[in-house]
Amino acid sequence: MKTLTLNTHIAQFIMMACSILAAIVGYLNRKKHTDLRSLYFYPLASFIQSISYYVIIAFSITSRIRNDVMYITCNLFLIIELYLIYHFFLKALASRPAKKLLYSIEVIYIVLICLYWAIYSTFLSIPTTLYIIQAFCILIPALLYFLELFKWPQAGSLLKIPSFWIATGVIVYFAGTLPLFVMRDFIFGRNRFIKEPTIYLINFIAYSIMFLFIAKAYLCPKRDTP
Repeated sequence: MKTLTLNTHIAQFIMMACSILAAIVGYLNRKKHTDLRSLYFYPLASFIQSISYYVIIAFSITSRIRNDVMYITCNLFLIIELYLIYHFFLKALASRPAKKLLYSIEVIYIVLICLYWAIYSTFLSIPTTLYIIQAFCILIPALLYFLELFKWPQAGSLLKIPSFWIATGVIVYFAGTLPLFVMRDFIFGRNRFIKEPTIYLINFIAYSIMFLFIAKAYLCPKRDTP
């Protein structure tokens, strides 16, 4: 268990390194691709949320305050995450009905998440339920993007298209980790073979891959506008 916990922390440090790398690469290339102009705030927000955990444990504060700060940053990150990803796909998608659908989902999600916090007082708790809902919401524009690729194939190699790397990274992370969070109450636990830190280990690895894909997207060659 101690080894597993150590591996989880190592995976988190790797994720933080990938997130700050993606943020720096994104900032330096923010004017290169119009649809990626503000996406670098996403890995930056992840880095700030992660580093805040290690900052607060350095202070002599009660565990309750420490946990409250951690829960607040996690919940706020969910809002930032969905907004920035949707902001990107609203620019990347060409279909007007698809964009209207995303606008509707975004508004409904924000309203529901605020009501959820208010009714169930879950702003100071781990937002596992909200993550599951959000994962489904974020997978929708990614899948719509790939449907558009089949409908309107892009000229040239997909590996040179920034939006392809972003959409692929989103699929890798959210489709890869969603089943773990859905089944966490059934496959993780004290008397089960798989322990809960495993879910965070996989979560950090999947985030690392996605952030590297974001960095790669920013490094794609600039496409000439017609």
